[in-house]
Amino acid sequence: MLTIVPTTTEALPDIERIFAQCKAYMRAEGNPHQWRDDYPTAKVVAADIEAGTALMCLDGDEVVGTFALSTYEEAYDRITEGAWRFVESYVVIHRLATKSGRGVGRFVLQWLQQHYAYVRLDTHECNRTMQHLLTQYGFVRCGHVHYPGYSGLAFEWHR
Repeated sequence: MLTIVPTTTEALPDIERIFAQCKAYMRAEGNPHQWRDDYPTAKVVAADIEAGTALMCLDGDEVVGTFALSTYEEAYDRITEGAWRFVESYVVIHRLATKSGRGVGRFVLQWLQQHYAYVRLDTHECNRTMQHLLTQYGFVRCGHVHYPGYSGLAFEWHR
């Protein structure tokens, strides 16, 4: 049974392996630039743990997914080539990484939709897998958000 729980430091080696698998998958699927060798890493997740934003998905005792969940993203204040459809409090998900073929990404999105009324996130324009998953779960593309050295497609879901 899949569950979402706060990430522990003991899970960091498993999360590092999940990131490595996701990076290899992304490269094989034509998305070589979203996640580099040096990002994301267990060190980033350790900072998320300290900030209280790190969550992981377990299948029993096995770590099968990871993501960060916070309540604000400064870059989202400057959306371009579109606009957010809603102006209210939201949660934002970053660095969703899962073991493939287990339905973990679907489970995480369903969990978010059960627990939050408004969810925003962004993904790389080459990340077709994530874009497909998001549209399957009713997320709407709203424009672009920009970070130093990176521009992402912005998506939102509202209950």
